[in-house]
Amino acid sequence: GMGRLMFDAIFRRDYQLLLGIYFLMAVLISIAMIITDILIAILDPRIRIT
Repeated sequence: GMGRLMFDAIFRRDYQLLLGIYFLMAVLISIAMIITDILIAILDPRIRIT
């Protein structure tokens, strides 16, 4: 998977691949955090979206 690909890229010094993997991970984490914030705002009546 991605872990093995990243591990191999480190030892091959494939910096472009590592940068792509880090960027993809950052985008996926950001999307997950946005979705989580929206769901919490919908499910918790104490929180208002301003």
